[in-house]
Amino acid sequence: MLVVLSIAGSSCKQEETEWKVAADFASVFKIEVYADGLTNPTFLKFLPDGRLLVSELNDGIAVIPAGGGHPQRWAAATGPEADPLNPDDFPVSRPGNGSFQSGLMGLAVDPDFGSNAFVYAAHNYDRTPPCKACGAVNPYTKWGRLTRFTEVDGVGTMPTVLLDRAPAADAHQVQDVALLPDGTLLLAVGDAWARDDAPDLDRLNGKVLRINRDGTAPEDNPFFDPRSPDAPRSYVYSTGHRNPVGFAVTPEGSVLVVENGPIADDELNLVTPGGYSGWPSTWIAAGDPGELYSWTPIVSPTAVVMYVSDPGRPADFGSAFDRVLFVVTFGSETGLQSSGDNKKLLLMNTRGTGEALSVDGPPRHFLAGPPIAGEQPLGVVVGPDGALYVTVINFAGGPGTGRVHRISPAD
Repeated sequence: MLVVLSIAGSSCKQEETEWKVAADFASVFKIEVYADGLTNPTFLKFLPDGRLLVSELNDGIAVIPAGGGHPQRWAAATGPEADPLNPDDFPVSRPGNGSFQSGLMGLAVDPDFGSNAFVYAAHNYDRTPPCKACGAVNPYTKWGRLTRFTEVDGVGTMPTVLLDRAPAADAHQVQDVALLPDGTLLLAVGDAWARDDAPDLDRLNGKVLRINRDGTAPEDNPFFDPRSPDAPRSYVYSTGHRNPVGFAVTPEGSVLVVENGPIADDELNLVTPGGYSGWPSTWIAAGDPGELYSWTPIVSPTAVVMYVSDPGRPADFGSAFDRVLFVVTFGSETGLQSSGDNKKLLLMNTRGTGEALSVDGPPRHFLAGPPIAGEQPLGVVVGPDGALYVTVINFAGGPGTGRVHRISPAD
């Protein structure tokens, strides 16, 4: 394992990467391999002590020591033999159609981790027994789940189901999980290829859900029903989502999500309580509710983070990057999807706050990947040192070929 950063408390060996900082920023920033040896890494989150948790699509959660090092297993996924009703199992979809969405996705670390050691994981698992009648009428071949782990002696234990049986398919599933400033959780749930479910309050799919950390529905949710507090509508925060993938929560609590469109109109959306994101009725119409930016041709955005500058951090980008958005575009090589040229990290300036938040100008390229088949960026997070950390998934490369890259100011 070669690990590459050099920050306080670490002295790690550097490794070159074919991923490059875009020309406009190449003299100011550098990119290095922070960790390798991962298998299809998706989303990532830092623990308070500087360790990095990384979702591996079909394998479980890995942990990288503070400052870098060999990834270790933090929580192992259980495969086709898993019993979804067994509280000790952590069922995750097996490799299927090459979709990055079939398995383990978003992670969130409890704000009280120091006292409760809770970590939340969004994942999808295969129906058991398999759904023999699934198809156009019933496309739900999988279920989505939100699970809470408790760290004991450096590993994730005691998986506790907080929300289960969100309809899912080979894509458009449970995706990211995020924390709001009030301590509640948001869960992104795709439409499971059932577009008419997206505006239906009696279905969990095609929604952004808001959940208390004990798995109950908050009573101030926009559609909460006191007579049926466990009904799907009680958990719904916003509707009309096709495939919401990655969240960003601003310091003041505004919620952004990147969503994948059909053959046009990928979107960056502002999510509001009780809002309707436009799918399927008005998705490609100009000025969809909450739309901050759209891409046609599509670029398959998967993750977004708002950078908040802090001059006290050793790798801070500086005040010029305060409240800038970084958006990962996954790209693709096949079908109607975006070309491999769109495997990038984009920079987007913003202005305003709350519901007045807007994008200021077109996106700029910040990071571009090499034309390697199957290798694509997926997740992004700001580290405690101020650097950006980006996962690179490699479907074609086999086990152990995924990496985490670190982007920091040049020396």
